[in-house]
Amino acid sequence: MTFQRALLPGILLTGVALTQGCPGCGPIEDFDTLDPTILVDACVTEGIKDCSIGFGSLAAGRRQSVRVKVTNLGEAVLNISNVRLSDNTDPAFSITGPIPTTVEMGEEGSQFIDLEFNPSVASSVAGELIIESDAANVLEADPEQTNVTVTLGGIGIDLGQPHLTLSPPQCDFGEVAVNIPAFCDVSIGNDGQRELTITDVGYIPSNDPVFSVSGAFPIPLGLPPGSATTVRVQFRPTVAQAYVGGIFMTTTDPTQVDVIIPLTGSGGANPTAVARVLSVNGTPTTEASPAVRPLDNVVLTGADSAAGTPGRTITGYTWELITRPAGSTVELTTPGAMTTGFSFNSSGSNRPGIDVSGTFVARLTVRDDAGVASTNDARVTLNAIPTEDLNIQLTWDDPDADIDLHVVRGLGPRWGTNDCHYGNCKTPAVLNWGGGDANPRLNVDDTDGFGPEIINIVQPSNGTYTVGVHNYRGRPGIEVTIKITVQGALLGEYTRTLTACDQWWDVARVIWGASATVEDLNTVAIDPGSQDGC
Repeated sequence: MTFQRALLPGILLTGVALTQGCPGCGPIEDFDTLDPTILVDACVTEGIKDCSIGFGSLAAGRRQSVRVKVTNLGEAVLNISNVRLSDNTDPAFSITGPIPTTVEMGEEGSQFIDLEFNPSVASSVAGELIIESDAANVLEADPEQTNVTVTLGGIGIDLGQPHLTLSPPQCDFGEVAVNIPAFCDVSIGNDGQRELTITDVGYIPSNDPVFSVSGAFPIPLGLPPGSATTVRVQFRPTVAQAYVGGIFMTTTDPTQVDVIIPLTGSGGANPTAVARVLSVNGTPTTEASPAVRPLDNVVLTGADSAAGTPGRTITGYTWELITRPAGSTVELTTPGAMTTGFSFNSSGSNRPGIDVSGTFVARLTVRDDAGVASTNDARVTLNAIPTEDLNIQLTWDDPDADIDLHVVRGLGPRWGTNDCHYGNCKTPAVLNWGGGDANPRLNVDDTDGFGPEIINIVQPSNGTYTVGVHNYRGRPGIEVTIKITVQGALLGEYTRTLTACDQWWDVARVIWGASATVEDLNTVAIDPGSQDGC
């Protein structure tokens, strides 16, 4: 709404008596002054009435922010005397950031009031934001009022608790050569529904300080739902004897507040296997637990392994892939060599790298030239976490099928420029959904394999994104899985059996704003407008 007021011809100086500019003329007693007017973007009527902000549903313990825009379309500076929440406002609502006291004229002079919704319980809550000012249009609407009242509403949802996972739950190093370091990778994960925080960590004394953690372990350490981090524990025996120790942690998992990771090992003459990451995407690394993403090309090495008896050498290497995420078909490329990589089948050919998000664990055993094998648990744990703000991953269970991932912005339509799919969203043909990091990209179009197909947006624009799956060419009864990751947290995982070729599955809707939420859809239908391969 644009506010205007009529002006008399001539020059008006606020607060100064005007004369007619003629001899003998006295001051004009009645003259116009310039008034401020207020426009609040949360208000539907005239910028000051029918005002409300709905925060929607938010998991208890999470935060969502909204900026309320205040504009002055009058002809004088708007003075804001107070911005507050009413006495009956639920504590889940708060005002954050500075509160404006003046608003200059025009759009360019607009100021903002920052609100936050942080529910602590599962319930509907309400409140009121009150903006008091000298706006003339508020007084004209109600001479007894000087404020604009914005109704606030939101729903807290209980999504459960964080849940700590440890893999392995203890480190048994076995027999390690004296003065040779051996390592145990412990994956610390959260498969619960809320963020897990590790608030304290330390060592239980052993009979010799031979256990340590390689690299930094920041405290506090936050783990979003569906994510994990790896801690590399080192054991370096100084004499041929048994050692016992432990690492303790304090967490926010209500069922595992105080946790102990037992550490055991002994010094001896067996060879020691040492497994680590050699490179990521061709770049060498010495990090104990380098960050990796889905589709990264990771190479492992056992070059640091050592014989336990003087004069002997390592002559044999055996790699095993002992853990991979659901939906992954990745294999080790050279499991009998000193170095090995990963590969998976995509469109009928092997592609180097790890395929999907999740945790991968490879274990190494070595033998010396006398045939003596290592007994320590030498493993490398990779936690593949997408770095884009929005990452959507599709896999399926039939290598002869062609299943396609779609992400539709707003109201669509399908198969147009608001639908990212195999025909229009592969680099360099990128859709323009706001430019730069707001544009979507399809990383892989797998036409003959198990997937994955991955669509990501580095920084999505505000709006809605509907995740869909199209059975382009697949047998009835094929099982497909979708994972939706938001800023490193797995917020949605869905599995469904498609019963017909050309079937379309609307999986979920991602609502992107000050925070992101995922709404289940789970509807299927034959799509009459689709480009099918049936």
